[in-house]
Amino acid sequence: NGWLSRNTYRNICTIAIRLQRLEEAKKITIEYKDLLRQDDRESAYHFNLANMAFSEKNYDEAIELSHKALEVDPNYAVQYAMLAEIYYDLHDFERSWSEIERAYEISPDSFQVLLTYGTFLMMDKKIDKAISFLERAASANPDSYVVHYNLSQAYLRKNDLKRHYIHNKEIFR
Repeated sequence: NGWLSRNTYRNICTIAIRLQRLEEAKKITIEYKDLLRQDDRESAYHFNLANMAFSEKNYDEAIELSHKALEVDPNYAVQYAMLAEIYYDLHDFERSWSEIERAYEISPDSFQVLLTYGTFLMMDKKIDKAISFLERAASANPDSYVVHYNLSQAYLRKNDLKRHYIHNKEIFR
């Protein structure tokens, strides 16, 4: 149909960021913006800018850009998940939990929301609940090495070596 999906746009930029190619991420964000549907354009654009600012630990800018994305689309669950991660990095745990819970209310089946929520639960030592969220994330995206790594660690904490090994194998599949 000639349009780039918001998720694909976000994922392309995220890959560039994780590869520490911020100039390419900025170029992609600007050049591909007009390939998005009008309804998604501004929220996805601000998400990518916020993601870049977050990766550079420019927290105030990342928060401001996140709020711009949410002004355009107040139901953009992954943006709330990113805010949760930002506030976690800033040690504002109350806000962090509030944002991830908001993301989950909006999109309880979103891979990114489930992964972030499960990871937070694991860090909070709520292992059984973390496993529940992370297993759902693994069902949503079975190829994610991050979710399998987190699950392997959660099962190790429970001393469930069989499941630890299963997810450890998935990391290197």
